[in-house]
Amino acid sequence: MRFVVLLSLLCACGGRVASDVPEGPPGTGGTEGETVPIPGVSGETARPVMLTDVRAITFVPGYLYVEAKADGVDTFLVLRRDGNLATVVEQRPDLRRDQPRTEPVDATTLLRLHADEAGTSFELLDVRRPEHPVSTVERRVDGTIEPGWRQTFAVDERALVLCLRPAAGAPTRVTRVSLDATKVGGSAIESFMWTSGGTSPSKPCGSDYYLENTGTRGGGTGLARGPFWITWGTDQDLDIWRVHDWPEHLGDYYYNPSGVHAYGPVQYTFTDGARVAFDPRSDSEFFLWSMEANKEVITHAVLGLPGPKRLVAVAAKHAYVATQGGVRRYDIDDVDAPRLAPEELRADFGELPRPLSESDAELALVAKDRIYLVPFGLTTPDGQVEPLRVVAPR
Repeated sequence: MRFVVLLSLLCACGGRVASDVPEGPPGTGGTEGETVPIPGVSGETARPVMLTDVRAITFVPGYLYVEAKADGVDTFLVLRRDGNLATVVEQRPDLRRDQPRTEPVDATTLLRLHADEAGTSFELLDVRRPEHPVSTVERRVDGTIEPGWRQTFAVDERALVLCLRPAAGAPTRVTRVSLDATKVGGSAIESFMWTSGGTSPSKPCGSDYYLENTGTRGGGTGLARGPFWITWGTDQDLDIWRVHDWPEHLGDYYYNPSGVHAYGPVQYTFTDGARVAFDPRSDSEFFLWSMEANKEVITHAVLGLPGPKRLVAVAAKHAYVATQGGVRRYDIDDVDAPRLAPEELRADFGELPRPLSESDAELALVAKDRIYLVPFGLTTPDGQVEPLRVVAPR
């Protein structure tokens, strides 16, 4: 099983297809005033939709859920996919959220976590009819989450695992919250998995190291995918954990981001459950870790692509790296000797793209308000990936 950036549902989509939608400004599927046929719908035409401020993309089979501004209005879009053309099926502003990371609970249910200074809650979306997602459960969880940890959570055996401070002045704890729909009322907290006592946060939600060096409560941030948690703090103390019934420490690496090598702070990290890659603010070096090799060692790797680059995914023991002109991948089966694979997918990003989510088949990137769906394996008929064309029925 792979553990991916936002979602791990198989996207049952066809290959990239040509479209009659003409080119248009960023974020659109064409030129204002143009009409195009809607695939599979006889006699109907569509208009381009201008997308800006794209904040989240969720893959479901045959569909995409996108949180963005559509023609200037904040909304939640349900898009039906036909190759590289996406047609608006519904606009659901009632489902728009400020923290829209989504995790699958099972084949028909998605979870979204909502956390701010006022409190914490989770929401379950029923996607048995993917063209019409329904919010079925929204439940409060007693406690708050530190800002750096509000997107660090996982779903494990119908339980939400997160870093929760149950009360003011209490330590942040690794906490399991039941997703059982039969449990109503209260906070549904099953257990606190581990606590350090006192006011220090429990690992992997933070450590005394962060507190001593930053003077703050907690600090740091992390990535949680399935049982794997990767965390890093203000002074870039990198840690890798496996969290199930108990947090198990797997590896670490502590470095000075402003030292002689000037690696810089960690910007992105990804895992597929077998390999972990960290992307510091450096145009030359990445940090790699292997589940099968010496688990206590996080290695340095020089990825020789020239110029600015950004780590955007790890999948099947390959690290995917984007430049302004396309996507390449490195074979990191041997983390001590990563190899640049021959595949290359060209794209006119115009800037370093932001990774937003993955399915088991594709990676969603955003650059200049355009969405790019990049297939793992980096193969398209012409070796190039075009921006997704988004249209709505007239």
